[in-house]
Amino acid sequence: MNAVKFSFRRAPSSLAPVVFLATLVLVSMSSLQGQITSSIRGTVSEQTGGVIPGVEVSVTNPETNEKRTTTTNDVGYYSFPALPPGQYEVRAEMPGFKTWTQKGVALSLNRNARIDIKLEIGELVQELVVQSDAPLVETTTSELGAVVDQKKITQLPILGRNTLSLVSLVPGSQGLQEGNAQGFLENKVSINGARPEDSNWLLDGGDNTSTLRNYGNVVPNPDAIQEFRVITNNYDAEYGRTAGAVVNVVTRSGSNSFHGSLFEFHRNRALNARDFFRSDKTPLVQNQFGFTLGGPVIKDKTFFFTSYQGFRRRVSSFENSPRVPTALERQGDFSQSVDEDGKLMIIKDPLTGLPFPDNKIPTARLSKVAQGYLDRAIALPNNPAEGPNALIQTASEPNDNDQFLLKIDHQFSPAHKLTGAYFMTDASDLGRFLTEIDFASRNIMSRQTNINLHEYWTLDSTKLNHFHATVARSAGDRKVMPDDVSMADFGSNFLPLPDGPQMPPDVEVEGWFEAGSAYGGPKTADHYTLADDFSWMMGHHDLKFGAETWLRKLMDVSTHGRMGGSWVFNGDYTDNPAADLMLGLVNELEVQNESYKSLNSWSFNWYIQDKFQVTPRLALNLGLRYENTTWPTHPYDAIKVFLPGQQSTVAPQAPQGIVFAGDNGIPRSGMRADNNNFAPRLGMAWDPLGDGRTSVRAGFGISYSFALFNALQNAQAGTPFGLQTTIRDTTLEDPYAPIGGNPFPFVQQMSDLAFPAGATYAFQDYNLRTPYIQQFNLSVQRQLRQDWMVELAYVGSGGRKLINSYDVNAAVRAPNATSKNIAARRPLGAGFGEVAFVSSFVNSSYHALQARVEKRFNRGLSLLGSYAFGKALDMSSWYNSGNEWVDSYNLSLNKGRGDADIRHILRVSWLWQIPFERQGVLGAIASGWWINGIGTLQSGSPVWIQRGTDADYDGHTGDRPNLVGDWKLDPDRPRGEVINAWFDKTAFAAPAAGKVGDLGRNVVEGPGLKNVDLTLAKDFGIREGHALQFRLESANAFNLVNLSNPENRFNRATFGSIESTRGSRILQVGLKYSF
Repeated sequence: MNAVKFSFRRAPSSLAPVVFLATLVLVSMSSLQGQITSSIRGTVSEQTGGVIPGVEVSVTNPETNEKRTTTTNDVGYYSFPALPPGQYEVRAEMPGFKTWTQKGVALSLNRNARIDIKLEIGELVQELVVQSDAPLVETTTSELGAVVDQKKITQLPILGRNTLSLVSLVPGSQGLQEGNAQGFLENKVSINGARPEDSNWLLDGGDNTSTLRNYGNVVPNPDAIQEFRVITNNYDAEYGRTAGAVVNVVTRSGSNSFHGSLFEFHRNRALNARDFFRSDKTPLVQNQFGFTLGGPVIKDKTFFFTSYQGFRRRVSSFENSPRVPTALERQGDFSQSVDEDGKLMIIKDPLTGLPFPDNKIPTARLSKVAQGYLDRAIALPNNPAEGPNALIQTASEPNDNDQFLLKIDHQFSPAHKLTGAYFMTDASDLGRFLTEIDFASRNIMSRQTNINLHEYWTLDSTKLNHFHATVARSAGDRKVMPDDVSMADFGSNFLPLPDGPQMPPDVEVEGWFEAGSAYGGPKTADHYTLADDFSWMMGHHDLKFGAETWLRKLMDVSTHGRMGGSWVFNGDYTDNPAADLMLGLVNELEVQNESYKSLNSWSFNWYIQDKFQVTPRLALNLGLRYENTTWPTHPYDAIKVFLPGQQSTVAPQAPQGIVFAGDNGIPRSGMRADNNNFAPRLGMAWDPLGDGRTSVRAGFGISYSFALFNALQNAQAGTPFGLQTTIRDTTLEDPYAPIGGNPFPFVQQMSDLAFPAGATYAFQDYNLRTPYIQQFNLSVQRQLRQDWMVELAYVGSGGRKLINSYDVNAAVRAPNATSKNIAARRPLGAGFGEVAFVSSFVNSSYHALQARVEKRFNRGLSLLGSYAFGKALDMSSWYNSGNEWVDSYNLSLNKGRGDADIRHILRVSWLWQIPFERQGVLGAIASGWWINGIGTLQSGSPVWIQRGTDADYDGHTGDRPNLVGDWKLDPDRPRGEVINAWFDKTAFAAPAAGKVGDLGRNVVEGPGLKNVDLTLAKDFGIREGHALQFRLESANAFNLVNLSNPENRFNRATFGSIESTRGSRILQVGLKYSF
């Protein structure tokens, strides 16, 4: 593997462990990691209302016999922080009063259960026992969010057995998206309008976030999860490194009795429904299997829990969107080529500007390279029902995954506890459709490891310390195939190939097909964290303060489709992109070599939080957080900076404006430090009736979001550390002719960096600032009867300084603009091509009315319903939208609906254990049945209408058409009409050449969604403590046809039509033995 050899100064590597150990000492004295515990607090008073100091209050977990004891302070207040989730008994004792006990207090993750105790005069031997849970209403904090408990996790339909899919049950949350980003398995979701990369994902309180893009990593299978909590707005100051939601997943622990399970879940094509757009069912065989086991090692002292899950899937995917040349067209014969309206597509001769005679390209002028490539990579059309050029392909995509969890809890004493957990997952996934054509494929291998350690130390009845350490590592490798094909094989003068592994060609024929390649290469991401929290109860104040440090590292060796050449044919020569291809006339060719990127970043943070019980009815939450995260550095200082007017002394041959780490005023990161990131958090909770069943809450907070590494690594890639360049108006036969010859190999020392004319550059803003979001809410909660709670809330947020990139050297529009003079119109001159500039300039807003209804599980029924009516606006919803700006010199033209702007989302989940109390055979058959489900009803998501070509000649394809009419059509028309035209295509028109279209961003809205997932389960009692459960689970149980968004590219023949759905009915059978 060829690579650039760097000779910049290197940071002394021996300092890293020294700094880390020194930080350990500092942190251990005073965290910011997510809490995996809960609390019980309240006031003890006598029947007349007077508070009682000195009462001994204890809490006990009956499953482990873990017991904590405290005494009420001088205002009768008590608090038990950092209690693990579970069932508890609360007991209060005081001479002269009856002993008071409440059983059945269920602590969910981060729950602040308020239990006010009224003691009756009497003898200690007399005991008053209450069997009930604490109220569902939250009267001590202004956080918004919800808990998904173990019963929901194990009983609701989760056909992929990804626990995080239930994040969507929380108000303001959209559906979870699972994927693989450059070798890292990921889970992403937009919550309350925030970007998916702005949320904080935690596993057992430790960071579980992808270092590359800040998405959520994998979590253990549902049977290994205790519960998880999603905090969506105004979280306490202990939470940081995020400006979206906090998703905290806690794994199960062992107890004094052995418990476990064996499970198998199976899917195949016979059980599933046919996809609406396919003539047959999708081939599929899928199995998920495994076990859990937990119990005591030493009774009342040491407990263990372990779990394994295996996943094997063999599925066939299909693609029906491309349009490919016919056999005649591949011979240059376009005499039968018609558009979607049946009109002959006239092709012109680029030499004369006149139509080719008989609409045929002479054989002698056909490109042998194009014909060879088509024969090797692009199948002939095979779907005449959709048109003479339509192609449908299927391909097998195997996916394997194994995961393992081990957790140990040890109680040294009632005041000292240690918890450790190890989680590992190993996966392999083959992808065949990297774009639209089954040619290039990619096998992705991923491994993830999480280690979490927690120590809890109770100093006295008012003080508790919690120390936490985390190691999280992800590693991925991506192998792109075929690795033995290049345009040189078909006769192109493309040798020598770009430096690095051989990659297949990446070809786009605009309006016809994309036969793309993809990124490849290995990556590793490491995250080390040390944190400490200290809780101190002082009178009416529950104080909590802490500190944290972490080190994040990313190593990225990237291959790209451009290493095989990214070839674009747009019809500039013949008015038909396919005819351009057959002549071998390339509108744009991008090439680059392999890149090596390495990012290292430290963070030092602290916070203080005060939960101030002003009166028994009013609580204030006052917090302040500070974050100091260093911008990432490269171990060899291979970072370039764009500062117009400054000349580099490190590389004097560089064009003016390109400087490097080590130049005057340029730090190692290439960015000025951002050290003023203070984040206040303010909130109140008011119990207007004083009975703990009604609360009015409000909050405001500022949260900073660490800029993801994927956005900050561009300054380490491309020119001059490698070569990335764009060649316009060239040929397949001799692609490098316009630049005077092949520029590869591109291997050199830092001392002689080269800066080819017209090269593509990527920079980060020297003055880049840390993005942040202002969150605010006002809510009312009311408990109805014992088990019901309703909540109504206004939720808002405002994003500031969000990261994005744009071309600061885009071609300036002019009356004489054409695709051939783009370089001449770039303002920075001939030395620069595209200059992608990453900066913090995007603002966003979100406002919503949200509602939640919750019923605690009782009498066989549980319910959680959520509704959100919201609006999200921004200029861009993704950090790397450089090709979506309609005008790089007027970015405000992109302000519009956010990509995640779904106006209405209603979700209802329920667990229903059918009541049937009868003995005998009939009772055995009819009892033990469950009907559980999740129902979803939501409006459509935005559709970005784009030209699909660079019609305004600014060097980018983010153009939009003009809006000349009403695009809306009746969605209740016959389905065939809806599929053929979701919107009125005549409402859009191409603007004049060189002009910007007036259509706004994300104006069009796609189809909505109606879906019901169901589980039908039957419990069979084997003997006491042992049960067998049979499950039949279904996604889209009623097989509703939920259409996907329509084709959004104006230059496609299929523009406005719909070619896929969001999935037909899937059935899964499962069997689980538990004890």
